Parts: sequence; C-alpha cells; structure tokens
Amino acid sequence: MEYYEVKILDIIPVSHDVFTYILEKPDDLKWEPGAHMHVGLPGFQNCDPTDKELVRHMSIVTTPQQSCIGFTTRIPEVCSRFKRQLSKMEEGDTLTIFKIHSILKLQEEGIPMVFLSMGIGMTSFYQMILHYQSRKGQKSLTSVHVARPAEHLYRDEIEANPLDGIMLLWPDNRGQFYDEVEKLIAKDQNQSQDNGNCIYYIVGSDAFLADMIELLIRAGIQTSHILIDKKEEKRIPFFEKYTQ
Repeated sequence: MEYYEVKILDIIPVSHDVFTYILEKPDDLKWEPGAHMHVGLPGFQNCDPTDKELVRHMSIVTTPQQSCIGFTTRIPEVCSRFKRQLSKMEEGDTLTIFKIHSILKLQEEGIPMVFLSMGIGMTSFYQMILHYQSRKGQKSLTSVHVARPAEHLYRDEIEANPLDGIMLLWPDNRGQFYDEVEKLIAKDQNQSQDNGNCIYYIVGSDAFLADMIELLIRAGIQTSHILIDKKEEKRIPFFEKYTQ
C-alpha cells in the first residue's frame, strides 16, 4: 500500500462549517473522477493497530488534471476527534493520504445518468460533473442535490461551466427533492427502449441511501441500475431485502 505524506496548501471555507483542504499532489498519483481516499492525521500510525479515530474516508474533489488534490468536509461545533484535530491544522502542516480508489464511475457515452445527493454528499459528484462537462460527444446527466439554500456545495463553480446535456436541480427541502426524483423516474420509464434506462447514483447518509433505494425499486428501477459509493460487502445490506 502506498502512503503519501503531503502538505496542506490551502484551507478554503465553503460555508460556516464546511471547509475544502487543498493538498500537494504527488507526482505519481493518479485517480479517476469519483475516487475517494483515506486521510490520516499525524499520529495515526504511532500504535499497533492503526489509530482509526485519526483516519477518515474522503471523496476527492479535485480533478486528475489539476496540480493539487483536495477534499471537503463539514466540521461542526461538536465533532469527532479526527475533525477536532483537523480543525487545528494549518497551511504547511502534513497529513497522509492512502487507499485511493474508485467505486462510482461515469458511464460510457450515450447512457443517461442521474446523481442524487444530500448535504456534504455532493463532494462525491463534484469532480465527476466537472469531468463530464469537459467530455466531447453526447451528454445526458441530471444532478439533484438537496440542502438548505445557503448550503448547495459547488453550485457556482459547476454552473460557471457549459451545461450542454447537463441538468442541475437544487431543491431546498426533502419534499421538493422527492418531487423532482419522482418526475425523473417517470421520464425515464417513458423513454423508448432505444434510449435505455438511466443509471442512478446515490450519495448521502445511510438513511438517505435506504430511502432512495426503496423509492427507486418500488418505482420499478432495476437494482443493477442503482449505484452507491460502497464496497460490495457494504452494499449488500442495502439491497438484500429486495433480492430475496
């Protein structure tokens, strides 16, 4: 396993309790849009076994083409030991990144995709949307992100780029969110077989994942068309009651 010790280059406030950490990018480090990584804070390897309280799984929010690598996280007033220590770190401090891996991957050209996210979950989709915007050819992507009005992450950055073939929806509450999702499902099911069905990507809390999976499956969406940012062994519990 490769461990990369990297310096913090910048800490950017996104909202009152959300921050983006911009890190050095190792020369040999490569990843695909939608990838995540483990972030280890100083001291996490000072004991055996590793101090897991000082390690977190983070979505990468920068694209592979950028000269840095970054992640975004919420640090509330009452938070974990990891976030308390992270909040005290400054530019120039060093942390460790490792286990860079991709589960959510963009589909081939012509396959329509729907991204469903809540709150900080948008971090998983941000770089995927940016990369998709830069693609040539036919595009068909809809992103629905639910959050309070002032907390729609990356909205300005995404909308500053061309949106040909991309639809962005920013509902402010769960009621609006469910309405938009149900409209998308109905549209998907009315499409001809030539166009195929959408692939639905879901990122958020476990409760959010469970709710969205149930909504989609009850509406007739195949489980093979529903993707979540979980390894196979952690994905199974979300779907097992629908496959029995």
